[in-house]
Amino acid sequence: MEWDKISSEIWALNKKVIDPIAPRYTALRKNEAVPVFIPDSERLFVASQGEDAVTLSEGEMVTLMNWGNAKITKINKTPSGGVKSVEAQLHLDNKDFKKTTKLTWIAESAKAPLLPTIAVQFDDVISKPVLTKNDDFKNYINKDSKHETEMLGDPAMAALKKGDVIQLQRRGYFKSVHWDGRESPCILFSVPDGHTKPSPTGGAKTKVSRSC
Repeated sequence: MEWDKISSEIWALNKKVIDPIAPRYTALRKNEAVPVFIPDSERLFVASQGEDAVTLSEGEMVTLMNWGNAKITKINKTPSGGVKSVEAQLHLDNKDFKKTTKLTWIAESAKAPLLPTIAVQFDDVISKPVLTKNDDFKNYINKDSKHETEMLGDPAMAALKKGDVIQLQRRGYFKSVHWDGRESPCILFSVPDGHTKPSPTGGAKTKVSRSC
């Protein structure tokens, strides 16, 4: 039996155990977070310039996850055509969430700064699903199995302790392996949950309703 199929079944047990107890937080990729300005509100960061933000259009109604709907009033572009920033107005009385783009966000505040975070993902050590008796395993060692992503974490994550298991919305489960409450970044190791490729850097690539 192929290793990826075996491991998927084993890792799926993780989800059954930790999903009911893992607190949920938000963390966004540092180099792709896009500021969203809303009158009389905090400044927000939406999930990803490369995925969510570039799909938006002026006049579109979107859903800020766990908050409510807002209308995009202006999209400010970079010289290269990327999204520099977004302006929006809240429409919390609008309860139609069926066809709206769902945006993950974190409020930026001087009183509660975003937490420097590094999300670490590990791929399989052996790159071939099944080794035969004629295979030399040394030829199939994955020498690039560790991937780190700099992220901006929810300020509430500052209360995490080493060993805490959490869920990052839209990214999966992670274990805090290094965080002393000071200026060093919070290090999170991805916890496999049965998906083929756990992705700390992942996000919605199309306008679909998605939450977790």
